[in-house]
Formats: sequence, structure tokens, C-alpha cells
Amino acid sequence: MKMKRKSTAVLVAALVAACGLWFALRPSKQTGITLETAATSRITIRNSVTATGTVEPVTEVEVGTQVSGIIDRLYVDYNDVVKAGQLIAEMDKVTLQAELESSQAELASCKTEYEYRMKEYSRTRTLHEKELVSDAEYDEALYLYEKARNAYEQAQAAIVKVKRNLGYATITSPIDGVVISRAVEEGQTVAAGFETPTLFTIANDLTQMQVVADVDEADIGQVSDGQRVEFTVDAYPDDTFEGVVEQVRLEATTESSVVTYEVVITAYNPELKLKPGLTANVTIFTLEKDDALAVPTKALRFVPDGELLAALGLRAEAAAEAEPGKRELWVKQGTTLVPRYVTAGSASGELTEIVDGLNDGEEVAVCLTAERTVHALRGVTFTICEGEFVTIMGTSGSGKSTLLNTLGCLDTPSAGEYYLDGTAVRSMDKNQRATLRNRKIGFVFQNYNLLPKTTAIENVELPLMYNPSCSSAERRDRAVAALKAVGLGDRLLHRSNQMSGGQMQRVAIARALVNDPAVILADEATGNLDTRTSFEVLVLFQQLHAAGRTIIFVTHNPEIAQYSSRNITLRDGRVTGDVRNAAILDAAETLAQLPEQED
Repeated sequence: MKMKRKSTAVLVAALVAACGLWFALRPSKQTGITLETAATSRITIRNSVTATGTVEPVTEVEVGTQVSGIIDRLYVDYNDVVKAGQLIAEMDKVTLQAELESSQAELASCKTEYEYRMKEYSRTRTLHEKELVSDAEYDEALYLYEKARNAYEQAQAAIVKVKRNLGYATITSPIDGVVISRAVEEGQTVAAGFETPTLFTIANDLTQMQVVADVDEADIGQVSDGQRVEFTVDAYPDDTFEGVVEQVRLEATTESSVVTYEVVITAYNPELKLKPGLTANVTIFTLEKDDALAVPTKALRFVPDGELLAALGLRAEAAAEAEPGKRELWVKQGTTLVPRYVTAGSASGELTEIVDGLNDGEEVAVCLTAERTVHALRGVTFTICEGEFVTIMGTSGSGKSTLLNTLGCLDTPSAGEYYLDGTAVRSMDKNQRATLRNRKIGFVFQNYNLLPKTTAIENVELPLMYNPSCSSAERRDRAVAALKAVGLGDRLLHRSNQMSGGQMQRVAIARALVNDPAVILADEATGNLDTRTSFEVLVLFQQLHAAGRTIIFVTHNPEIAQYSSRNITLRDGRVTGDVRNAAILDAAETLAQLPEQED
């Protein structure tokens, strides 16, 4: 069978029914072998978190009234600049003035009565001391005196209250600032009850603004005070504003099962472009490193091929087992590739920081390619049965990609036969293979291939869109069930840009499961993940295997073979090993022994 080699995306597949596979392929000719290398470089690394928020004044005061009445005069309007103590409004004072005059008259009357009773009491007391009046006469004089005094004090208190209310009718600004809101008109009646009615809102200083942003719970752990912020507003799409994280508020907000936290960002606004209420698109820089040593990320996934290197007059030294937490790089020294074990740091685009283990100016191997006329696989015959967890391993050029494409019904073998769930694939046309692929195979991609700014549910629903018998309600129910099965029941409405790499890979696995496929295929499903996250995903695969799913996992990492039930090894298009694993390691136990990731 002759087959052209095809570059594929990273896939994951699961097989729940037996499939037989036979290949008979001729040797390949290799030309144009190229070893791509790259020197270390110094870069600036910036990791960020995105969010949306609202522009607000730093200090904002609501001015109200404590008395009911009619607004007689307004002296300020929107956008007016005011000083502390400046008159901004007056209420109708006629009624309050009348109350004051009435209270003054009542006070005068009470004062006269009080003075008269005080003199009468004084005379009666003197006569009583000389026993010239009876006790009853004395008691009555004392009673009338006390009564008059209390009335006089009440009248004094009443007039104080009336004067205070009259003062409230004159409304002044409590601070220096700008009027950003006016809630009343002249002639309008306001009623002061349990809540003071708001007449004006005054912002203290519009050159100092703040943005209150809602940050997703998945990102809030990376945000802290003092971090630099950039944001834009739709009003000025070409301008970028800067700010600083001032406060991370501890109270969570839950809306449609999405949990967010408020982050307060201060921003200088000298040109007064930022207006209260504008929506801000915020980027918080959680990590900024200057002059960091970096290499292409692909270099961390490079695996030397002895045959191809020999054709270039190169060789690779034997590699030892890497220490926990270390990554393998290959440094080119003359005609030799030497393994180097490094500590990888943060990633930035297509580059990854190297914390230690590598020096400036060293040349690392990135990619080894060869132009081929591929007659890919040679006499390959095997059967994968229901419930197996199979890893397929081999170096670059061994035939893994061709085998993966054939298993996924992406390529048609030119000879031999391929049976998937009892169906002969080779005799099918393109449309028939596409239908079989959609119904029988679930794919999980190395780079996740999730739609950006789309919820987890919407991503998982995609394979069901091609099934006309599946209603929208059923699609949603099946998508929710698949996400819950992979442990993402609390991330249903999260967008892909709100998730970690491990969470996005779980969404991809849920998408592969939603059609209940006969086959789930994997090509380096953990290739883009760190060690701990890789094992979290591997635990999930073992759980699927325990539930009866069949998994075909294509990888170059020999460690993964220890966690599968069977390992098939390819070399130069031939099966060189087909071994069943009698002692399968537990990924959950390995994960428990790994150190916790530092923030």
C-alpha cells in the first residue's frame, strides 16, 4: 500500500469496538534533510490577564437634602466645576421661614410665662419659709414654675431645629470637584424620608480615575497590588491608557455560574478623555521579565533521529533520564548533539524562558525535517480491541503520522485493509469517510483547537451540529453531561480564554466524547502541557479507560507507555514492538507525588 505522508494536527482517539488494521507499504526515499537550529536569545516576557471593567471617579460624592420641599433655584449644571462650600441649589424657604417666625413667637410667649412664674415662685417660697402661706400654695407655685421652664426649653429647642432646617434649604458643595450628575429640576418637589434624595453627584478630581474590572476566578490568583495595567475604551480606540492595580477586593460576584472578583485600577487622566461609565478592555500584566534567556518552544520537544542525523554527518549523544522538573534540550556542538537538562520558565509566544542549564550564545536543535516521497508503512498488521489503552510510539519519520491519519479516516490506504468497528474503510469515498469519521471517531488536538471567546458548552456542541436528528436541547444536555464527565461542571459558561491549558484540553476531550464515538485518537495530547498538568490529563485518560473506553495515544514520550495497557512501537514504517503492559502504573499516584505548582 502506498500512502503520502501528511502533516496532521495533534489528535486523541478512543475505540469502543474492535478494529482490524493491515498495511503493506514500500520503502521511502528521503531527500532534503534539514536540521533547524537556533541560538539562545534575550527577550522580554510579559504574561497577562484580560478583563473588562468600568471607568469611575476615584472620589465621588452624592449631594442630597434633609428636608422636604420645592427646589426653588439651581445654580450649577452638568460638568460645572465647583468649590467646597459653593452654593449649588436653594429650596423654597417661605414655609420654613414661616415656621421660624411662628417658633420665635412661641419662644417669646414661653419666655414671658417662664419669667412670670419664676418671680411668683420666688415670692411664694419666701413667704413659705416664714410660714405665711400653706404647703399647698407653695407646691402649686413650684409646679407652675417647673411647667413654664420646660415649655420655655422646648420652645428653644424647636427654634434651633427650625433654623437648622432653614439652613438645609441652602445646598452647598461638600468638596471641590465637577458635577457629573443632576437629578432634579427647578420647581420639582423632593421628599426627605428614610433615604436622603440625591440632587447632584460630584466627582472630586477627574484627572484621577479608576477602573473597576471583573476578573475571572481562574485568573485572580495571578493578580496582585502594584501590577502594571494597560486598557482601552471604545471612545478612543487608538489610545492606550495605563494604570496600576490598587486593590483586589475579596468579595466574589457570581452571575450565570461565572465567579468574578473586582480589581480596582488607578489611572491618570490629564486630558480628561476618560469619562465616568466608559467600558474598559483591561490587560493586567501579571509577569514582566526583561532580558530573559529564551529558546524556541519547539526546541523543548525536539527528539533526535539517529538515521536522519547520520545522513547529515551528525550524531547524538546518549541521553540520561531527566531529573524531576527538568526539560531536555539538545545543544549542537560541532557535529554532535549533546543533551542538556534545563529548567523552563514562562512562555512568551513561540519562545520559552530558560531559567538555568543553558548559556548565552549556545545553539540548540529545533526541528529535524526531510522531504520525502513516502510509501509510508511496510507490512503493518495489528488489531485493537474494545477497552484497550494503546500507545503508539516512534521517532520522527517512523510512520506515526501516516498511521494516525489512516486510523482517523483522513487518509485512505492504497493497499491492504482497515476495518473500523466492522466497517471496511478503504473502499469508501471521501464523503463516506467523513460521515464515518464524525460518527465513530472523537478527536482531541494538541493545541486544543477551541473556538476563542466561545463557552465550553458551545465548543463541545460542535460535533453534534452535523447530526440533523439532534435537537438544540439535546445538544446542550449532551454537552453538559460530557463536560461534567471530565470534571468541568463548574466551567460550563467559561470561555476558552478564561481557562488554563489543562482545562482547555479537558474541553477538547469532552468534545471528543460527546458523540459517544467508536474511536478516540491522540497525537501528543500532553505535548503543550507542563508535567503536572500532563499527568492530570493522563489521569482522565486512565479513568476513561477504566470506564470501558478504548484509547489510541500517539506519542514520542516513552514514559506514557507505562500508563497504558499496550504499546506499539514503529520504526521506519514497521512495527518493531507490540507489548502488553502487565504492570500499569497509576497516573493518580504519580500526580500525588509531584510538587505543587508555584504561582
